[in-house]
Amino acid sequence: GGGGGRGGRGGMSVSLGLEDVIQEIHGVLSEFIRLNPSAWAPLVSAWAIDLMGQLSSKYSGHLGVPHAASLNELLQLWMGCSATRSLMESYAQCLAALIGSCPDACVDALLDTSVQHSPHFDWVVAHIGSSFPNTIISRVLSCGLKDFCAHAQHSEVGQAPSAGATPPLSDKVGRVPKIGSVVGILGHLASRHSDSIRQELLTMFHGSLSGPREPQRKAAVPFLLQLAALSPPALLGAVSGDLVDSLRPPVLGQLQALLSGLPREELDNMTSLVVHLVCQSSAGALRVLQFLVNTAMPASVIMAAQGPAAVPEGAREACDRVVQLLLLHLQKLVYNRADGDDDTPNPQQLAPGPRHHHHHH
Repeated sequence: GGGGGRGGRGGMSVSLGLEDVIQEIHGVLSEFIRLNPSAWAPLVSAWAIDLMGQLSSKYSGHLGVPHAASLNELLQLWMGCSATRSLMESYAQCLAALIGSCPDACVDALLDTSVQHSPHFDWVVAHIGSSFPNTIISRVLSCGLKDFCAHAQHSEVGQAPSAGATPPLSDKVGRVPKIGSVVGILGHLASRHSDSIRQELLTMFHGSLSGPREPQRKAAVPFLLQLAALSPPALLGAVSGDLVDSLRPPVLGQLQALLSGLPREELDNMTSLVVHLVCQSSAGALRVLQFLVNTAMPASVIMAAQGPAAVPEGAREACDRVVQLLLLHLQKLVYNRADGDDDTPNPQQLAPGPRHHHHHH
């Protein structure tokens, strides 16, 4: 629009400082977004976020900042630079403009860039996350789930870490690129927004139990398990208590119906992942163990106390299996510790017993 009016400044524009140019560009873009958000916001947000990612990586070493600078120091440093501040403001304006209709375009760009430029890009994620916590939490989870589904079609889901592996499954992050960033973003927000994160995770879990049988709904439970395996304990602890409390017999029945169609191998992988997670958990561990043991008890033992809402048999068997595997796993850890941590099985471990469960550890 205003091109004609500015043309007359020809000679002056050279002497205009860079700051002024940035400000002018920012003003023009801002106006475009304001007048036609659905056309401009997806474009500008993707461009702004990509540029911030490139700049963050490129200058991560040259900022005159010690490498151990905290996220807040980095944030202040970058926001003190007019170019990156303008990009950040443009992106925030785009996100705000699309929140009502389709924020996923903006959030997808954020996740993609986070995958490419983490950890240098974390200051951007932290700032946007704290400006729009609820949108970012729910959209990052749903974009992560979509991405997880896309990858799950090419390979089996929920491969458990082997007994000795540490939870960040580096090879898996290569295959499921966005889930690592989902964990990182939620990790940044966990200190201040753990309630919102807990709500969203529980909503995703319960939402997947009822509704049309679509691939995304079926992938939610494996996705949440994988997310938990990659998350720091604080993030995990926020959810486990509420989750266990919500697993009443009707919910267990729904869960069983949802998982009943899955191939045996995938269910085995998920079971191993559950065992691994129970071993990792600290805060809510007692509740989890009580739940598993109570649910695994044969009907005859608890019929008197339980009344009408009996646990579905399939759910009882699954809990029974988890308890057995858990005991095996703990036994293994104890023996390994006694051996001075070498992994060669000693005679007691080879003793007859429920050994056949062990093939997928």
